[in-house]
Parts: sequence; C-alpha cells; structure tokens
Amino acid sequence: MNRRVRIGISLGDPGGVGPETAAKAVLAIESGIDFVFFCDQSFIEIMARRFRWAVELLEFADRHGNIGFAGAPQFDGPAPFGRPTPPGGEFAYRSVIDAARAALAGQIDALVTAPLSKAGLNLAGHDYPGYTELLRNISEVERVVMMLLAGDFRVIPATRHVPIIDITSLITRELISNTIRITVDSLKKYESIERPRVGVLALNPHGGENGLLGNEETTIKVAIGDVLGEGYDIEGPLVPDIAFIPRFRKRYDAIIGMYHDQVLIPLKMAGFECAVNATLGLPFVRTSPGHGTAYDIAGTDSADPSSFIEAIKLAIKWVEANEAE
Repeated sequence: MNRRVRIGISLGDPGGVGPETAAKAVLAIESGIDFVFFCDQSFIEIMARRFRWAVELLEFADRHGNIGFAGAPQFDGPAPFGRPTPPGGEFAYRSVIDAARAALAGQIDALVTAPLSKAGLNLAGHDYPGYTELLRNISEVERVVMMLLAGDFRVIPATRHVPIIDITSLITRELISNTIRITVDSLKKYESIERPRVGVLALNPHGGENGLLGNEETTIKVAIGDVLGEGYDIEGPLVPDIAFIPRFRKRYDAIIGMYHDQVLIPLKMAGFECAVNATLGLPFVRTSPGHGTAYDIAGTDSADPSSFIEAIKLAIKWVEANEAE
C-alpha cells in the first residue's frame, strides 16, 4: 500500500479488560499504522492515574503522533471493575456506534472492537445480543456472519447468541446457504483462497442417523445442494464429533457449525490466546479479540493483549487484501 492504514478502536466495557488490552496491543504493533481511539482523551487520562499502560499510551501518542482520540464518548471515571453497569454499557455503545459511523464514512479503514458486556448494553437500554447484530443494524445490511479464527483454523456458527432451545427453529435452508455464500466470498476476498473448501456440520449426534436422531440434516443437505450448483466446494453434513480431529479439520479452509459452542469450544481449545472474531458481510473490515470482558481480572493490570494484537494484525491484513483486488 502507498498510504498508512488507519485503524479505529472502540473501547468496549470500561469495567472490563477492553481499554487495557487495546492500549497494550496498540503499543505492541510496529509503526506505520495510524490508530483512532473512539473515546475522549480524558478517559485515558483518568485511567493514567492508576495504570501504567494508560500513561504509556499517552506518552506514545505525544511522541509519535499516530494515535488520536475521537473526542467522544466521555466518561467521568473508570466504571466499577468486574461487573456491568448502565454507564459502562452506554460508554461501550457510544464508542462502537461512533467508530462504525466513521468506518462507513471512510474515515477509518477498519474497526477493531474491545469486548463489551451484553448485560451492560441491556442495562443501558440497548437490546442487542452482541456486536454482530449491532453492527449489522447500523450498517443496514441484511445478513452478516461471525467467523472465529486461530491462525488457519476458521469456524463459523450459523446461529449466534441464541438459546439452545431455539436453534432447531432457526436452521433453515436460506440461513445455511447464505452463510456458506458469505463465508466463501469472504475467504476469497480477504484470505486470498482461490477455491475455498468448506465443511458444514450436522446438528444431531451421528449426523442424525438417517432421521432416527433428528431431521435437521435434511435441511442442511438441501442448502448444501443449492450452493454446489453455484460452483462452491462444500462438504457435509459432517459428523461433529470427528470433524475437528486435526487430520479431518485440515481438509477444510473453514467449518460452519449450527450453533455457537459447537464450533467455538474446539477453536478456543486449539488457540484461545490468538483467537480473533471477525464479522463478514459488513461494508468495512471489523475484527475483535476472541475473548470477553474478563471481569475476573479487570482492573488488575494483568490482562494478556495477545488476542487483541492478532485482531489488529488481521484487520490490517484484510484491509491490504481488499485494496489489492
């Protein structure tokens, strides 16, 4: 690229580890990147009264000039660490909304979001199950897909943050086929995989045993048939309890599962420290660390920024891949 990549950072829940890991990650990234923190600088100044990472961030910004602050939202002081609060939820909401609007306006090249609390969002009056749905809404796109990555291990839950009891009613031919399409098209665009090979998991034990253990696999097969006719390289429904054995997993560039924990548990067991969450189908690049607010260690200055570092690196890679097209 002939210009500097500009990465926006939303701060997430101030009562969690988001601000800390974001600052530590930015400080660890090599020069050549411009960063915009979507908060008022006074928030970091308040944090600097207690935490060395905030002091170092402000010093780095003054010294190098590649770190800016968007000027909003403001926050009077650190939220009580270790739990969601209405002010913390509102801060997280305003930070990501302002950042997403900047991305849509082309003011930043990509958005990396720090973890927020769904309970905190709800306490602040914002009824979203997570970032994915919030970003889909503000971007006014019909469908988005959540992908988790740990190196070349990529998984996609077809349904996301929903109760287990609702999953069977949500698994439709349209959902599966569109999830496959968005996944494959994104792998081509961002990961430069010419012909992505994608595995699709069954829902029921043993792949449903020909209907003895459930009939959802019929819907999955029909959806796979729809996209096979469009030239996609898809295999399934795969029996879930063997699909993640390394010698089988390596056959696929990505694996689509039917629900959240079906695919996130094996991915996080394989690479929790480097896991990254990305939203596919948005008009801009969005990534996030693959962990949550980590309330249990918030405010202790002990959070590991490794996943946030990987999220920034992936955002940079995808911006460059997009511009190289």
